[in-house]
Amino acid sequence: MKKLSYPLASCFLFAGLVLSCSKSYNDIAIYSSMDDVFSSLSVQSNVTTLDAAAGGTFYGASGTRYVFAPNSFQTASGATVTGKVQVTTSEYLQKGDMIFSKMLPISNNEPLLSGGEINVSASQNGQNIFMKPGTSFKANMPLTGSMPPGDCFF
Repeated sequence: MKKLSYPLASCFLFAGLVLSCSKSYNDIAIYSSMDDVFSSLSVQSNVTTLDAAAGGTFYGASGTRYVFAPNSFQTASGATVTGKVQVTTSEYLQKGDMIFSKMLPISNNEPLLSGGEINVSASQNGQNIFMKPGTSFKANMPLTGSMPPGDCFF
């Protein structure tokens, strides 16, 4: 019985491995630029409609609970807002959310130790509206994992 030489055996082994792999690459996304990568992986905003006079409570995409008090919105000129308003929220609860949304987790040139970040804006008929002075809204963010000793949220 003849033994195969190492180069010939290596070729057969390599050919066997290549032919046995039948993975399809049809599901792999192909990007033409880094902007495409960031665009497809960035956090998507959610828009919720509330009655300005009644206020309201709703949940964001990552489980953050938002609470708006009644009559807490005003226009840029200071008039009280009535009727339907659109509240747009974006939640950056993971470091990947922040990075791919170009919201780097850095503060004062140090890594940001945070439970996450949120961006909230409100509008009515395409015009930005604002919280009245002395009013606020609540954003109860879900805690994922455990906090390092000595850390706290404010």
